[in-house]
Amino acid sequence: MARSISMVLYEKGIIGHITVDMVSFPNPADPQGHPLFWAIDINSSLSDNASICLFFDILMEGKLDPESGEYEIESIEEGQEDNMKTDN
Repeated sequence: MARSISMVLYEKGIIGHITVDMVSFPNPADPQGHPLFWAIDINSSLSDNASICLFFDILMEGKLDPESGEYEIESIEEGQEDNMKTDN
């Protein structure tokens, strides 16, 4: 859904941070299936939530896999933490 929205916005010349507010509800045709989504608002600015995520990314120095959505950070073992303190 995000890819579809971003493609339409790009075609219209809109590039940058976009926030789309959506509501979801059960699919009446298939209650056990994937829910339906309805976009209710779109903003072309950096939201508070996006700012927090960006700040978190800077602090954690992680890597996001855009295909899977997994975010990986380096973990520090207990022994490594002591070595880092003595190296500084």
